Amino acid sequence: MALKLNVNNPIVRHYDKMIVVVVLIGLLISLFYLTRAAGPARAREEAGYKRQIDSLKPVSADLAAIEMADFEAATRLARAPLQLERPDGKRAGFLAPERRVICVIKECQKPIPYSVETCPFCGGGQPKPSETNLEKDSDGDGVPDRVEIELGLNPQDPADAKGDLDSDGFSNIEELSAKPPTDPKDPKSHPAVVNLLRVKELRGKRMPLVFSAVNKMPDGKYQIVF
Repeated sequence: MALKLNVNNPIVRHYDKMIVVVVLIGLLISLFYLTRAAGPARAREEAGYKRQIDSLKPVSADLAAIEMADFEAATRLARAPLQLERPDGKRAGFLAPERRVICVIKECQKPIPYSVETCPFCGGGQPKPSETNLEKDSDGDGVPDRVEIELGLNPQDPADAKGDLDSDGFSNIEELSAKPPTDPKDPKSHPAVVNLLRVKELRGKRMPLVFSAVNKMPDGKYQIVF
């Protein structure tokens, strides 16, 4: 006896689509259940791992805590840089750079305007500028006026400090700042050639390490597995 189906019945005509819909609904319900179930389990696993890490103690008891005061002070200064005022009323520009000197306080030694009487960083008193000062540097290039005049340079031009009178590869300021100073006009008198070496490039390489676990060894120590 053959079973005869009514082809006009909507269920008979679309039974395959109905099966697909039922399967999709089942998958969505399963996915929702797995998501709800995995959340608390993962939270418990992370909490247990954190407790395990917190319980670890350094092997050596001589390790000291890192002092963060200097780092925090540098961070505050970077976020809110100190603005220096010029009491002499002169304005620096592209062609007239601001003239600065180093604070005479040994613990400070920050660059400050030439004419200030107290350091805006540490509050220390500064020597008053004198026209007869042998170390007077009118152009602020690091070379005193008297030295520039002796070398035939312009004490009002800061660019000539970076020149090379004897063409030996070292600038005038490099030779005068060497320990001991060398003669900027004598090509045979210059600092050690190694001072010309420069770092061309620094490249960082990522290490393909993935933290796996922490194992407790028989002797009571812990082993980190990557």
